[in-house]
Amino acid sequence: MMNCPYCLSEVSKEAYVCKTCSRDLYLFKPMMAKVADLEGQLAAVPSPELYELRIAELEQLLDEQNQKLEKRSSLQWISDIALYLIIPLLLLLTAHWLIVVVYDTKMLYLRIISMVLPLPFAYALFNKSAYKLFPWFIGVIFLVDLLSHWYELDYEPGR
Repeated sequence: MMNCPYCLSEVSKEAYVCKTCSRDLYLFKPMMAKVADLEGQLAAVPSPELYELRIAELEQLLDEQNQKLEKRSSLQWISDIALYLIIPLLLLLTAHWLIVVVYDTKMLYLRIISMVLPLPFAYALFNKSAYKLFPWFIGVIFLVDLLSHWYELDYEPGR
């Protein structure tokens, strides 16, 4: 049963006309069904207290992660930089030297190796612990810039 939107008398759900006021209910039925559905969804929404508890849990996890990052010693940072930045970069430079200078093969191989070689190092780094990506990106840019200037100084045409 539902109520007529005009006279508020009870009308069966199958009726298209109110028996009391004789008004057409055809247009109101879909709207009334949507209102009932929305009321059901609203009743299913958890209370704000549960959201507050979840926010507090997430903030505590974030604080724990920040404390773990702060506890890292400079030796750990240096070892991570060496393992996850310098070694892959040296391997890439060695691959470049082998492909371009020693074997003089197609540049396609260099491009493939340049994409595939850093992947295991990146996977190991970000799987090991939660790092912020931006500082590592800046570190890579700095090292590439440093090495490109070193390469320009060392390079002499015709040698």
